[in-house]
Amino acid sequence: MSGRRTLAVDEASAFLRGLREGVLAGVVDGRPVLRAMHAWWHEGALWFHGAPRVAVSGLTGGPVAFEGHALIARIPSWMRHPERACPATTWYRSVLAEGTLEAVADPTERARALQAMMEAQQPEGRHLPLDAEHPHYAAAVRGLGFWRIPGPRITAVEKLGQDQTADHLRGILRGLWARGEAGDLAAIEAATAAHPARPRFAELPEGWVPRCHASEADRRAAVALVADEYWNTGFPREALLRAHAGCDWVGVEIGGELVATTRLLSDRGKRAWIYDVGVAPTWRGRGVGSAVLRLALDHPAVRDLPQVWLTTRDADPFYERFGFRTARVDEGPPFRRAHMVLSRPATG
Repeated sequence: MSGRRTLAVDEASAFLRGLREGVLAGVVDGRPVLRAMHAWWHEGALWFHGAPRVAVSGLTGGPVAFEGHALIARIPSWMRHPERACPATTWYRSVLAEGTLEAVADPTERARALQAMMEAQQPEGRHLPLDAEHPHYAAAVRGLGFWRIPGPRITAVEKLGQDQTADHLRGILRGLWARGEAGDLAAIEAATAAHPARPRFAELPEGWVPRCHASEADRRAAVALVADEYWNTGFPREALLRAHAGCDWVGVEIGGELVATTRLLSDRGKRAWIYDVGVAPTWRGRGVGSAVLRLALDHPAVRDLPQVWLTTRDADPFYERFGFRTARVDEGPPFRRAHMVLSRPATG
């Protein structure tokens, strides 16, 4: 199996449309020209803008290529071999768009393109819509240079360890889980999904899939598991979605369905808090709750902290099995709350 996978046309196009910047390249007077540029997709073309006299203007009418990429993870040698330096590598996605660069002069077209760029780069809005005649925008629309590559040829590849055996990739995934740096957990999910064997980064019973980085669909599934629990009374689902988006997260998936979830809030130095532990009703009493809690306690943002806190109404005996002890009890209203803490020796 090749170390890289060529993305299907729809995947490549979607990846290109999600990029915000990259490098535009061509040749001017026999010399290569490369410029970092903001780029956006609009009406079947890849668009760019900048000062009208930049080197890009010399590429107009000729063949050009635009490259963009996303770093997924840097894989150090020790995740692949205990001694050799050579196995160090990088996981990434990369896209190439090729075509002919053309200048765009029409102010109305320019304004529409700028509006599309703002919608892509600043989706929250909070600006007046782009209009070529508006005094806020007229000078910029006429003074900037605008270029596009209409109908570009798009190719893209990704390298996510697809060429590794399942056992070898599992070792890398566990290394990423142990390291836990920014982007590592998203890389675990991406590499797991890309490999035909779907190796797991944590040991769970057969058919149980550990999860460690939530997509929007995952967050909605997690909220569905806990929205009707007693502690979320009065909170709309959109508030719960925002709470999940602002936290670390782990879950357990079985048969393609999320059946257990919890979110984590950590200061990454002293304390962490566990919230919204939920298990699908049909899976309660079958060990799934224990599995998701073990994942939570081993999470990179939690595992080395001296204190982990949670609050429960009546699940004290369950959490005591993991070493939690009741620090204090509030009898309510609206319900009894046992504030429990897992205390461990400080490290680091």
